[in-house]
Amino acid sequence: ILENNKMVSSHRSGRQRLFFPFGGNINSTIRSSLITNRTQKDIIDIVKKNPGITQSMISQQLDMSRQKINYHVNNLSNNSVLRVEKQGRITRLYPMHFT
Repeated sequence: ILENNKMVSSHRSGRQRLFFPFGGNINSTIRSSLITNRTQKDIIDIVKKNPGITQSMISQQLDMSRQKINYHVNNLSNNSVLRVEKQGRITRLYPMHFT
């Protein structure tokens, strides 16, 4: 009812539904609310400082497996936080303009 009357808007995140006041910049609010994981925040910070960095380089900096970094990068990419560009066998990561 609140959504129909444009009082709130919602966004589905996994098994949860997040509600926000209607209006304003909802996309940035949604994206920032989806990033609650410390590892994902660390990845975003590293990519901001080093645009074009590879997942292997991030895994070395954070001392985590490449598989774990890949999992988080895929989540961030699906939520439009990171842009992934493939150059042959190398995958480079770039921050989106609003991060």
